[in-house]
Amino acid sequence: IPNKVTRIGVRAFSKCPMTDIIIPNNVTNIGGSAFSNCDSLTSVFIPSSVISMGAYAFYDCAVLTSVIFGNNSKLANIGSYAFENCDGLTSILIPVGVTRIGKFAFYNCTNLKEVIIPDNYQSIYESAFENCSSLEQISLPDNISSLSKSAFSGCTALTEITIPDSVASFGEYVFGGCTSLVSATLSKNQPVSKNTF
Repeated sequence: IPNKVTRIGVRAFSKCPMTDIIIPNNVTNIGGSAFSNCDSLTSVFIPSSVISMGAYAFYDCAVLTSVIFGNNSKLANIGSYAFENCDGLTSILIPVGVTRIGKFAFYNCTNLKEVIIPDNYQSIYESAFENCSSLEQISLPDNISSLSKSAFSGCTALTEITIPDSVASFGEYVFGGCTSLVSATLSKNQPVSKNTF
């Protein structure tokens, strides 16, 4: 990709047989489905200049194993379905500036074992990590205020979770189907319903 490029358009590289991609430092936006269905893509470097990642950006990149964000990343938004069905991912470090992870963003990433969410993050959207069946640990930041419907539903390897006191809103089935969950630590005043787990 030439260095003068500042935006990667919708479906720009969808279904391309590339194995790795280094996005230039001038790019600020990755469009929807920009790299979707790239069946051979194994690694991607996303520079600190990128502010927004559109819906389905890396959807169904089944062998993608490495997503590296540049130092001091400016990324604020990870679009809905951005990494859905990326079975090769085993861990993801969400950049500090991210304020929104869209619904179904990491849905069905079945080999994802670890997710690190920045301290300033506030909401987990619907089904963001649903069916991440290898997810063993998740650290929720102290400032988080809401967990939406099915956020971690079907995370069958998750054994324990600590929910910060700041969480004031729970959607249905947040931890539904988490069959290995044996310990959940939360405040007695939090509005948990019978369907939360």
